[in-house]
Amino acid sequence: MPEIQKVPPKYEQIASPIRDQIIAGELKPGDKVPSGRFLMKLWKVSRPTADAALDLLKHQGYIEARQGSGSYVREALPGDPSAMLTVDVSFRTEFLAVELAPGPAQATHALGEPEETELLRRQLLIHNSEDAPARIQTSWFASALADEAPLLLERAQPPEGVEAYLAATAGHHPTRTLRENSARLATAAERRQLDLANPSAVLEHRVTVFGADGAVLRFDEIVCPPDLWYPESDHPSLSG
Repeated sequence: MPEIQKVPPKYEQIASPIRDQIIAGELKPGDKVPSGRFLMKLWKVSRPTADAALDLLKHQGYIEARQGSGSYVREALPGDPSAMLTVDVSFRTEFLAVELAPGPAQATHALGEPEETELLRRQLLIHNSEDAPARIQTSWFASALADEAPLLLERAQPPEGVEAYLAATAGHHPTRTLRENSARLATAAERRQLDLANPSAVLEHRVTVFGADGAVLRFDEIVCPPDLWYPESDHPSLSG
């Protein structure tokens, strides 16, 4: 029987051997992974803890949920550019904003635009498996994409997903990302959207996505409470 250690958290201990099996190829794309009920019995933990381990693997991009069937190893794993911008449809997502708006300095700088240039903004509130608000993700694109990829201005995901849609309409193929982490106090809007007390700290993850030619394709800002944060190397695959 696996033994639970004090550090790291229990759900990470449960997720780690499954992740190792996937990385080693022992669990292959399309293989079914143990259910929350099975992990609960195996590790002698509560069901929420077992489910949190699966949620972590989903956020890390290793597994995906299939309605009424369970969780399976993803075809596109972390490190594969095709996995970078995939949204996990097993979590409820609300569109907070989809618009052309002046970009903040960090976004215009990342995209190589003059300050206060109008950018295409898509802001989402993503819930966790218990349907609690888990993170706010704001994606910034060059405004020219509004003409090349008009579905980005709609409050919905393109049927084929944002990444495949941009590849087909604008020839955008992500190849690498640059990530930066920081901590700060939540704004009033973030406290309301994430259901946080006043004051509350949040962690902000900034992700710059590059194409094969080195050009920046998008700039993302992901904000979440510290207790729902994952290490940079294990950051959830991106939506937008």
